[in-house]
Amino acid sequence: MKFRHIVLHYVKTYAPGAPVTVIVPSLLHNLRFFKKQIDPTARAHEQNIPPGTVIDTTVVHAKFVEFYLNSHIAIHGTTKTSRNTILFTN
Repeated sequence: MKFRHIVLHYVKTYAPGAPVTVIVPSLLHNLRFFKKQIDPTARAHEQNIPPGTVIDTTVVHAKFVEFYLNSHIAIHGTTKTSRNTILFTN
């Protein structure tokens, strides 16, 4: 049985009518995102993109629905955002 059918079966059984979206996060990529203007005298966490930043155009896959989400502050170095792929939604 396919993954989608299994998930929808459980939703139908235990929570009929509930909306379901399956998102798979991954850090297996080599992309880093930076601010356009970086103050070299600022602290490391001030030079990174802010938490809550979503990138959903330009660098995403052409055939899959995906986005990059920066969900944290990097204390040291450059933040590594998660690549999130939406498998399906009902």
